[in-house]
Amino acid sequence: MSELHGPRARTLIPLMGAQGRYTSQTRFVLTQQYECDKTKLFTLMPADGAKHPDYPDLSHVRSMVQFQLFQKTAVITCTYESSKDPGSGSSDGAGLTYEISASVSSEPIDTHPDFVEFMGGTADDPLEGAIFDADGRFKGFAPDAHDDLGGVRTYFAPTATYREVSGSRIGASLFGIGFIGSPPGPVPSVPSGRNWLFSGVTQRKNGNNYTLTREYRLSGPRGWIPIIYA
Repeated sequence: MSELHGPRARTLIPLMGAQGRYTSQTRFVLTQQYECDKTKLFTLMPADGAKHPDYPDLSHVRSMVQFQLFQKTAVITCTYESSKDPGSGSSDGAGLTYEISASVSSEPIDTHPDFVEFMGGTADDPLEGAIFDADGRFKGFAPDAHDDLGGVRTYFAPTATYREVSGSRIGASLFGIGFIGSPPGPVPSVPSGRNWLFSGVTQRKNGNNYTLTREYRLSGPRGWIPIIYA
């Protein structure tokens, strides 16, 4: 939808059914996605503590906004929380765990955060035997480059995958995959400039219950590019 008219331009339009899950034995979280006129975004966005229109036991805790290129609308993902599943009268959801696995990945040497200042410099002011082409692109280091940089083209950069494993009575939502997002829970601190990408979700069904694993991938030193992933 590219534009809203009439009364629809003055309200939040639900895009899909709400997605609910337990994040602890007693805490229930529901996610609802809406579309609205982007010029009325901050007027229509629910305030903290506002009640869900259909489930008054749920209170609004946060919203995530996704602007759509070349369109006059925005998508808002609202998160509501309660101490129990609305309408069920029970609070026997599955538990919640967090996992993180860290390793290294091979990255181009000219993406190293210290490349310009201490290693290769720039095309106008090269350092350590760095070679650049006529367009200013780094080509490599000369074989006799200082500090053993001769022939170096890549380096090992730290990376990590963060996982949230939760129980739910509702299957997984695919909304948000491939976009920059902040992982829930006790996320470890990361160096300045890095951020997280919601990279995938795995669903396993056991009887009437689901086990959902959401994964977030840590960026390189330059971060995930907003114009591509936001």
